[in-house]
Amino acid sequence: MNGATAHDGASSAPRLKPAFTAGQRQFLLQLARRTIEAAVREQPLLEPDPQDLEPPLLGYYACFVTLEKPTGLRGCIGHLIPHEPLFLALMHSARQAALADPRFSRVQPDELGDISIEISVLSPLVPLTFKSVPDLLRQVVPFRHGVVLRFGDQTCTFLPQVWEQIPEKPDFLDRLAQKGGWDPSSWRDPRAQLSIYEVESFHESPAVH
Repeated sequence: MNGATAHDGASSAPRLKPAFTAGQRQFLLQLARRTIEAAVREQPLLEPDPQDLEPPLLGYYACFVTLEKPTGLRGCIGHLIPHEPLFLALMHSARQAALADPRFSRVQPDELGDISIEISVLSPLVPLTFKSVPDLLRQVVPFRHGVVLRFGDQTCTFLPQVWEQIPEKPDFLDRLAQKGGWDPSSWRDPRAQLSIYEVESFHESPAVH
């Protein structure tokens, strides 16, 4: 995490402590790739032995796994609330991103060489309280915060990386609402619940695949 603090009254999004080392990042990326390749090829994959893992990999963190091809997004699945050790959450998200993202067909074996993997490990969610739309917008920091929009039992999110494609706050929130299947302006509804979080993200180098 980058240690950023939300502006104008928002609670700070807690950082991951410690940040992952280069070796831990590489292990998680390799684990995600092995998981995806085994899932796509319908081959078995043994889980790592927890006794062999360093403590940060055993911590309970929420994460997302994003698959990209040169032509664009190929899958992205994860969880907002941690419910299992990171290495297991990563494996489950990687498999789902390859096989079960409802926006895409299943990844095929001949695509594996063209796919790159990005992992995003999330900080705890910080619910926002606000009295007006300007008050809300002051608390959301582009390129730093992921945003969760919730109506009743339905939830959707954009990772902080999405700011690269949608850098303006109102547009970002409009598109987030549309992603959830709601009217673009629904984030302005007093019944809407919004939360922010930060991520520690890392991705494969081009040489990996």
